Amino acid sequence: VFSRLGMNYRLCHLSSFGKLTGSGMSLVGSDVLEILEVKLPQELGGAAGDYQLVERETSGGSSIELRVSPRVKLTSVERACEEFLTAIRGCFGGSLAVRDWRHGDAVEVIQEEPLRTSSGKVLPLHLLKGD
Repeated sequence: VFSRLGMNYRLCHLSSFGKLTGSGMSLVGSDVLEILEVKLPQELGGAAGDYQLVERETSGGSSIELRVSPRVKLTSVERACEEFLTAIRGCFGGSLAVRDWRHGDAVEVIQEEPLRTSSGKVLPLHLLKGD
């Protein structure tokens, strides 16, 4: 019916960072960007490009990885995790997300350079699919 009306384009593989859906919890992307680019650098040091949130989707579920550049001299990864979760708690839907992520032990802080896309771009929110 639609193609007869001239609607013969099919769009697929579209993505947007208007929201973050990690381990089944959705948050507003701009809130998460504010945390990664402003709040965490203020609290832990570093700059906007030093923090990246990576969601890993696997057959067993999904996990969230907070990647922190080695340029940031963290006192502990536990403190970085707490700062991140405290900041997320202040977002719309954040309290529920934090409770769910803590219960599922879904957030891991890794002190490594942020991942790059195939074109070399560093995205603050990065999705990895597959095991």
